[in-house]
Amino acid sequence: EKLSDGNDFYAFRGIPYAKIEERFQPPKPVAKYSSPVLDCSVERDVCIAKNPFNSQWEGSDDCLHLNVYTPKMHQHGDPLPVMVFIHGNAALKDQLEVLRWVAQNISHFNGDPDNVTLFGESAGAISVHLHLLSSLSTKLFHKAICQSDVALADFGVPYDTVGNTRRLAQLINPTSRTDSEMIETLRTAPAKMLAQLVDRTPTEQEKRRGFLIPFRPVVDASAKEPIVPLHPILAMKTPNRIPEIPLLLGYNDREGGSFVTHVVKNSERYRNDMERVIPRTIDVSQGTPESKELARQIEAFYYGPEGFSPQKVNESADLMSDFMFLIVTQIVAEMHARYQHRSPLFFYRFEYDGMLNLYKNLLPSPIPGAYHADELCYLFQMRMIPMEVLAQSTEACVQRYMCRMWTNFARYGNPTPPQDQSLHFRWSAVPPMEPDSTVPFRLPYLRINAEPEMALDPDEKRIDFWRKIYDKYNGGFRNPKSRL
Repeated sequence: EKLSDGNDFYAFRGIPYAKIEERFQPPKPVAKYSSPVLDCSVERDVCIAKNPFNSQWEGSDDCLHLNVYTPKMHQHGDPLPVMVFIHGNAALKDQLEVLRWVAQNISHFNGDPDNVTLFGESAGAISVHLHLLSSLSTKLFHKAICQSDVALADFGVPYDTVGNTRRLAQLINPTSRTDSEMIETLRTAPAKMLAQLVDRTPTEQEKRRGFLIPFRPVVDASAKEPIVPLHPILAMKTPNRIPEIPLLLGYNDREGGSFVTHVVKNSERYRNDMERVIPRTIDVSQGTPESKELARQIEAFYYGPEGFSPQKVNESADLMSDFMFLIVTQIVAEMHARYQHRSPLFFYRFEYDGMLNLYKNLLPSPIPGAYHADELCYLFQMRMIPMEVLAQSTEACVQRYMCRMWTNFARYGNPTPPQDQSLHFRWSAVPPMEPDSTVPFRLPYLRINAEPEMALDPDEKRIDFWRKIYDKYNGGFRNPKSRL
């Protein structure tokens, strides 16, 4: 097949990397394929889900497949760096099996099993960060990229998963009473039924908060092979838990633009309940006088003395950006600099707003900036909306920068290594600091736009507002509250 620049590549689609012997149990490796020669010309089923673009249900339980793309086959000499992009069956356990498959098989595709970069966006980035904090997973990859989220995301950490599981089972079979009966109910129910009912399981308290994701990664210290033996906050505060794996981390400047429509449609909920946007990582209990006063301060800071209005879309975009992405990402950057000295950190803010900002252009009433997931179209060729990009356009230039930096990072552990003279800028790492240092943390980052350049402290005014809140209730950004 051919890339948009005319270069050839080989595609192997729908490779079964594991099999599900029993629902909710870790997947098992595939011992052998059903035929001597496997047809990998088309993609196979994904995990069952509703397609967000056409609202159609797709996929099945038989979903453990991966695709391999390589520019070279059967070539002697240096093998190529490998980049593994994840998006989720048993989520982290499936992904771990992918990494094991890569370690055993990628050399047959001219890939280097000793130079693997794990990367993902949004929920995928949460998974990458959890693997980075897992001593079981880090044996299988060598660099990590988290785009637009981290393991501390409000919808990424455990919250009443057992309660949601029991409520889901009783929605399917109200007569199930014991946990063993409920597990059997869930194991035998049609996969589509499970997917259709999950959003009815959370409590009213949980429904008030951000993304509604009832089933999330959990601390699995008692498992045979624990991937998350510690809550991610405790793992991050364990000095040098992360080995010598460089991390590239960042977000888009208008992440919250993707969620303004939700705010506008539910304007009365926000007008009467700003406590819903107090991050769980702040040590304050909902419903208390302190929580209500904090909600008032948040509303005044973002919307001014007149307060919330659904017409204030720019202000709502800033609030949702911070609440859902920016605060936790900057907390992680500081904690990483303080505690994970073996792991170099490169931080970015993607700011380019152009023709390829696909997700923004699919939503009504776009406002300036790069929305959640908008950077993906500058890294990947999107088949759902094929678009010709002129070679001399600014979009093509940003694409070249992005792909060059991401692949440099995969090859060298540095997005702008000295030996690459094709880039006219240099991306500096975040300097480490002592865990108990009282010197204010400063965050150098790369502004990714038509002319990338280094800067200091992204979104400084808004982040300073939140720093003061964390200082008051938590003793600083480095002390996020852990809630199970």
